[in-house]
Amino acid sequence: MLDHQHDVLLYGVSGRGFELAERYRDLAELESLPAGMHSVLTEIADEREALMDRFRDTIQQEGGLAKAGNPDREFLESLIDRWAGSLAGLERIVERLVRADQEWQQELEEAERDQWPAAVLAIMDELLAHLEQSRERLQQLDLSSDN
Repeated sequence: MLDHQHDVLLYGVSGRGFELAERYRDLAELESLPAGMHSVLTEIADEREALMDRFRDTIQQEGGLAKAGNPDREFLESLIDRWAGSLAGLERIVERLVRADQEWQQELEEAERDQWPAAVLAIMDELLAHLEQSRERLQQLDLSSDN
């Protein structure tokens, strides 16, 4: 059973994960993206949403509370991504996504140091592995066809 302190930690981790999944999805819908970037962003969004749904379900099964993302904050971040991308190119969008993922990774790693049921630790480990794989896929993108 998770206590209030655990709920507070998981509330932030959960909300941010859902927001970032939506941010990837929003960017994938930009018409000006190269096909390769579109598919990578869509795959990451799909994988992250599935993991976040499992994360939320696991937390609830352990008696805790999870939160969906903050749609207002996600919307503003997506607007900034689009604006930065239009001014500075696709590299800027990727940099912002990588930085946001790194911040979320730090939050997850910090939360993981606490005492958790095995099921919660397992899904946290999956999320951390997903973040590493996502960063690698973003860094492998060929952005030379920037529009």
